[in-house]
Amino acid sequence: MVLTVLSTFPPVRCGLATYSKDLIAALRRADARLQIERLAIAMVGEPSPARVSFVIKRADPSSYAAAARMLRDRGVSVALIQHEFKIYGGRYGWLVLDFLKRSSCPVITILHTVPSRPRGRRLDVLLQICRGSAAVVTHSTGSREIVKAWGVDDRKIFAIPHGVPRVPFRRPPSERSGTLVFLSYGHLRRSKGYEVAIDALAALHRRGLRFEYLIYGKDHPRRRGASAYRAELLSRIEQAGLEPSVRLVESHLTNRELAKVVQGCDVGLLPYTRKEQSSSGTLGFFLACGRPVICSTFRFASDVLDRRCGLLFDVGDAALPDGFSRLESPERLHALLAESDAVVVSCQWTPETTKLIGREAFAAMKPGAILVNVARGEIIDEEALIEALAAGTLRGVALDVYVGEFEHEPDRRLWDDERVLITPHVSGGSDVRQHRGIDLFCDNLRAYLDGRPLTNVVDWADGY
Repeated sequence: MVLTVLSTFPPVRCGLATYSKDLIAALRRADARLQIERLAIAMVGEPSPARVSFVIKRADPSSYAAAARMLRDRGVSVALIQHEFKIYGGRYGWLVLDFLKRSSCPVITILHTVPSRPRGRRLDVLLQICRGSAAVVTHSTGSREIVKAWGVDDRKIFAIPHGVPRVPFRRPPSERSGTLVFLSYGHLRRSKGYEVAIDALAALHRRGLRFEYLIYGKDHPRRRGASAYRAELLSRIEQAGLEPSVRLVESHLTNRELAKVVQGCDVGLLPYTRKEQSSSGTLGFFLACGRPVICSTFRFASDVLDRRCGLLFDVGDAALPDGFSRLESPERLHALLAESDAVVVSCQWTPETTKLIGREAFAAMKPGAILVNVARGEIIDEEALIEALAAGTLRGVALDVYVGEFEHEPDRRLWDDERVLITPHVSGGSDVRQHRGIDLFCDNLRAYLDGRPLTNVVDWADGY
């Protein structure tokens, strides 16, 4: 059997090249009789991969057609396409469609990025790739469901977990030194979000925590702004007074070197800003080495992590403000209520948060807790609140809002209870409120004129 893999390959240094190299090695270990041809995608100026059957010039349409003819001439049984945006030529990589249409053998496509809501030409290219493939592979079940939602036949979609190497376990260094070692690695580019990690660690530094944070990686070869990003990170580190605790190490590691570096850390940090990233060899490598991770909620991390091996935070979150020490998911609400002396409701009122604080929540609260609501009355189930007061669960309640506040007076049972303080929806007022509103308007006007993202944009799907 002859198998062809279409991808980038070393000496190009990117995650896709490493993944393809490791996949080919694993396939050969599984079946030594398997003959594997390499079709390499190359950009102008990139080093030519060794031991490849054909090199496709990324922006040359005729090169894709020539590669398809080679499949026929070599008698290839199956072609395996590693798909990532910007790897293939044309808008949204449409040039690979010609290779797909001309292929004389079945094609299996592995999707390394799975956008949740692709539109227009981007969706059209993805659908043509999937429909022209005999099978489509994702690295998680969550990504599989998204591809199915595009309109792809679910019988041809397979979720195969991202593989990891076998690495012997080593005890974390903090057990000996008492200093936590955080680690990130990979090509440097803005979507890595390292500034988020630096800002968060600056807050820990101010609280006196001893740590090191190492960021390994060279500038991304296909990202023109990588060197500028490196300079910005160095400036951020200096301004936060984090030298020498935080260091950028400009180095590309072999797998053996990487294993030693990962084994030399306590925690992996992956603050990626691309929410749609549906594959990550970096995350898998940390877990293979027995190291917990702190990750943003990019797709792959959200699908594979749980609290036994890591923590998640929302994509784009910066460091927690002073006075905050934890950020938890909604699923942890009742666990937090059980350990809280005071509970302050300040979330948005949506269908999901209506009666969020109900009988189950009151039952979970610590006896003698204080409840404050500065959001909307409908977030608290008032009948359940009255029952909790009658049962003596709460020490006191402060309500700046109540159910139906614009239509009628508050419930007399709350009004007459000496433990309940009710104010006329004035908690948002302060001597800086108007100034903040004006500043926000002016900042957004400048951003709009400059073509930059605006602040506090309403998400109509979320309702706020």
